[in-house]
Amino acid sequence: MKKNLIGLFLLSLFCIVFTSNSFAESPSQELYTSYNMWFEKPDSMWSINYKKGVIIPAGTKINSVKLERNKVVFTTQDHSNKFAINFTSKHHPGLSLEQFRDRLFTNKTFDELVRGFSKKEIESIRSGVLIPGLSKKAVLVAYGYPPEHVTGSLEMNSWTYWLNRFKNKVIHFDNSGHTVRDSAAADESL
Repeated sequence: MKKNLIGLFLLSLFCIVFTSNSFAESPSQELYTSYNMWFEKPDSMWSINYKKGVIIPAGTKINSVKLERNKVVFTTQDHSNKFAINFTSKHHPGLSLEQFRDRLFTNKTFDELVRGFSKKEIESIRSGVLIPGLSKKAVLVAYGYPPEHVTGSLEMNSWTYWLNRFKNKVIHFDNSGHTVRDSAAADESL
């Protein structure tokens, strides 16, 4: 009886250890970035996705993904760099590191991600610049998810993003769920 309990415990421990990162270490399908991600230093990106530096475009093919402590570490087919996104849980209340990782990557290519989007939305996503008239889905592909500590729900008509550590940007949506230009904006971008 005691041997059976020890064996069951060891089997359970094996399953926990070797299946917790199954998505990261041996994806069953090809993975791509779900949305545009910005970086200044590839090994020191932030889960808040500051809109500064170089863009890893939505739909970029991913070679590998791992979880390391509070980081999502990955490589892309297009870059020789190893990317590491620091997950800050206070910016994403209620979201685990695994759930955050699952938002970052998809099995959809860029063409599949933007299927049904207008030409204007696709151009906005490719440039990483938001313009009036974008659907909420297009904003998610262009900018990613707004940090939950300020934007508690995607149902809200105002989403807050960070441009850098000190400056944020509020994106406003009309009742039909499309971006509207802030009256204070002087150009066509939001």
